[in-house]
Amino acid sequence: MFSPFSRADVIYDNFGTGYSAGAAAEIANPNGTPVDLRPSFEFQASASINYLLTEVDIAAGVDPSDGSFPGDDQFISITLSQDAGGHPGTAIATSGPLAGLAMFGASDVLSWTPGTQPTLSAGTNYWITLDGSATDGDVLWNDNLTGASGYSQLNSSSQFVTTNNTLGALEIQGTADLGPAPEPGTLLMLGTGLAVLALRYLPRSRKRRLASGDSSCD
Repeated sequence: MFSPFSRADVIYDNFGTGYSAGAAAEIANPNGTPVDLRPSFEFQASASINYLLTEVDIAAGVDPSDGSFPGDDQFISITLSQDAGGHPGTAIATSGPLAGLAMFGASDVLSWTPGTQPTLSAGTNYWITLDGSATDGDVLWNDNLTGASGYSQLNSSSQFVTTNNTLGALEIQGTADLGPAPEPGTLLMLGTGLAVLALRYLPRSRKRRLASGDSSCD
């Protein structure tokens, strides 16, 4: 359930069902062309609340079968994009290269916290896309057996197409966008206006009390 009062809401999560430690999308391969080119996942933040994207967690890691180790030259970048007819469209925000991948199937969660939090408008679909690079071993994005909306990736002609692949494992967090806070100048004007009203009211109130014989204000 979405709550506009929580510190950070989970907008989408398929970690809870248990992501696969035995199957994945291969998004970077130092010895050849990756099998899965820019795998992407479609999601909707909320039907009624605007959100600010605060964090994206990806279950991804280094393939232990090829002799690579955490700390080798493997990187992942994450992109948030608009929806373009059921596929990723214009990029809204992209992470820098994220390193420090764990061994695939272990504690393989990688987090991206956007420096400038993009707005996720209510009722609008967005896409999370992964890119990878590696010189020492394959980079893998865990599969998950559950998910909503669509899955898409590039084909050999560099066009996004819908695939039958299992959806990737990820969690998306955000805070409700309650609108801009009042500027200091606005607050000052409001305070000044209240003070003027109070000063105009007090003398009249005092006269009414004198007229009624109440001298408590003397």
